Amino acid sequence: MEWPVRYKELLVLGNLNSNIGVVCHWTHKDLIVSGLNKDTYAAAGQLYSHDLGVSSIIRNVLAHPFIDTLVLCGNEGAIEESKSSKALLNLINNGVDANHSILGVSRSRIERDIPIDKINLFRSRVKLVNLLGENDSVKIQKAIDDNFKVSSQRYETFIFPEPQKTENLELPSEEAVFVVRRKKAAECWIDILKYIMTFGKVKSSQYKEKQKELVDLITIIEDEDLNNLYLPAYLPLTEKQIKEYILTITTAKKIEGIKYTYGQRLREHNGVDQIQDIIDTISRAPHSRRAIASTWNVALDHASDNPPCLDLVQALVQNSKLYLTVYIRSNDMFMAWPENVFGILALQDLIIKEANKKNPELNLKTGPIITISCSAHIYERNWEEAKGILKENSQLQCAWDPRGNFVIEVSNAAINVYNASDPVNLRWQGKSAQEILDQMIFYASQSSHAAYLGSELAKAEFALKNNLKYIQE
Repeated sequence: MEWPVRYKELLVLGNLNSNIGVVCHWTHKDLIVSGLNKDTYAAAGQLYSHDLGVSSIIRNVLAHPFIDTLVLCGNEGAIEESKSSKALLNLINNGVDANHSILGVSRSRIERDIPIDKINLFRSRVKLVNLLGENDSVKIQKAIDDNFKVSSQRYETFIFPEPQKTENLELPSEEAVFVVRRKKAAECWIDILKYIMTFGKVKSSQYKEKQKELVDLITIIEDEDLNNLYLPAYLPLTEKQIKEYILTITTAKKIEGIKYTYGQRLREHNGVDQIQDIIDTISRAPHSRRAIASTWNVALDHASDNPPCLDLVQALVQNSKLYLTVYIRSNDMFMAWPENVFGILALQDLIIKEANKKNPELNLKTGPIITISCSAHIYERNWEEAKGILKENSQLQCAWDPRGNFVIEVSNAAINVYNASDPVNLRWQGKSAQEILDQMIFYASQSSHAAYLGSELAKAEFALKNNLKYIQE
């Protein structure tokens, strides 16, 4: 049997007769294993993901005849709820429920292809040596030596089928630039899932996992209230998670175990507080197009294995509203985008408040926030859950068309339409639905709105031709 069965190219292999595995979490494995004795451990690697990553560890351990001890070391992610170590520790301590969800943590599920009795076998077989946060190879090596068995017990091995490809259907669509506009982030997220799960192109990723991807997905959130967040049950976030994430984007606070945060790059980038510069620029010249902050450090990031995903922030003032546009080069729209967007909202709120303090005459109000996600993707591990969320929230969401609404009347032997926002300049007349649509469909920005107009105009045309009374619904 060829071992490991998962992510062989991403692991550092040592002595395959060893009973020890080293889990480095977010600290790059090379920084740790460079100081370890390869004869004492079987394999070492990262653990980024609290679902796919933990499932992969189970697969590799149960496929190996000797591994019964995992040394947990290295730094972790910043957000408590999504820490991969939390999932692994709770799996060992609590197990899983009937749906393979790890008890004690939210949204962490073991792959269904691994039977629950084998998950429990993994729990009973494996000892965890907890050195979380430790990067000192000397201390990690001592823990390995203390648990290394010269003549290890040989365990029965198990290989589980890989999850079957959920789908690989590519529907016709525009090749790039998809736009989602909603009042609330949660409403936006439902449309994001629809777009990617329907039109996303299936491709591989640097993590050797399939993804569905759209190129340049633009989202506009027009009316989210940070003091009264709309957090429906389907959105995978809590207020506690949001508050924790906001600190990583609005402040330069160092997070233990994290190399850098967006907040550090935005607020202390080589000694420059770029957000304060934005505030100063807007306060002094609200017409400026130079209120920009970047997280990209060319010297560090051009060859980095972990460059920032959120790269550019631009503030623009129009009609006394502050618009905040953020460019994200790579965006996990299922797991990361909801956090990203609430952090961006908090950043916008901070800029508005501080700019108004510096120049009270500005009286800035909150405008929309816009995210441009160049690679907007959902990983295969989340496809089934995304489809489940869409199935449970399948009802068409009503969205107000920012270009206005239309009044349709049949009078004077013609169909008459006008835009209620400007009935003088936006007025059309014709004998058929198609004649009217040719004139005014450009003024509808929502596909649902356009479909409604087509339906109503068809009814108006029928009423006109048959001398019937027409009442708009």
